Amino acid sequence: MIAPTTVITALLFYFGLLHAQALTRYFGVSSTVFGFTTQDYLVRSADGLFVPLTLIASCALGVLLARRVLVRIPITLHREGERAVRATVAILGLVIIVLSLLIAVGSLDAGFPPESGGLLLCLGALTLTCVLRWHVPGSGRPLRGDSAHANTRTVEYAVAFVLVTVGLFWAINSYAIGVGTGRAQQIEDALGSSPDLVVLSRGRLGLQAPAVTETMCSDRGGPSESSFRFRYTGLKYVLQSGNYYLLLPATWRHGTSPAFVVPRSDAVQLQFYPSGQGVPLAC
Repeated sequence: MIAPTTVITALLFYFGLLHAQALTRYFGVSSTVFGFTTQDYLVRSADGLFVPLTLIASCALGVLLARRVLVRIPITLHREGERAVRATVAILGLVIIVLSLLIAVGSLDAGFPPESGGLLLCLGALTLTCVLRWHVPGSGRPLRGDSAHANTRTVEYAVAFVLVTVGLFWAINSYAIGVGTGRAQQIEDALGSSPDLVVLSRGRLGLQAPAVTETMCSDRGGPSESSFRFRYTGLKYVLQSGNYYLLLPATWRHGTSPAFVVPRSDAVQLQFYPSGQGVPLAC
């Protein structure tokens, strides 16, 4: 069986992958252009992943605490009402799973967050697992607790593990896309206050947008291989990964403005200036 640490690592990678895809897609650029590494995805997974994991862990802890409280009720009460309590909890778990399936097929639209379906599937699977493993102290028997049912117990745990894992990936899928898109919207909203950028290049980059100005610098003292002959202003820096920069016009708006992917090399130099204070007019 897959170790929990392997599942957690896969979740971190998956979250970072979807986060990067959603963020760059918002700017109209494919994430494959930047060649994000596994480390990049794992680092990006820290951006909000703790929220769904905290919710899932809290739900699991709540189920375990509820089970512990129930089994501490006097044994005589358990013997009289054990079946009724187990049946109630089992029905609750089934209802939760059915709700998650209805959300999955789109039959239930009550304003639930996109990740709620996966979280409900995890909660329902954990609830049913607790019912299957229910054992009342002093009752003389656990449910399917003898050695003859070891294989059945293994199957039950395996199915529960699969359902919880599917629920986790489901929840992460929806949540990561939302977080990535939200971060991109925050970048767009903060463009006005982010540092002004000047791009110097030895060759023409062809960055054309209403807010972007291209200036050809004169070669003072003669041509030089190290001189930067072109200068671009009116740009904002977004991110860098691999060998590429993602730059935006200062007046960029989603769906209407272009984004620029500029190769990172010795032929390109970025200069940053405080926002609103202007940039040098001369090359």
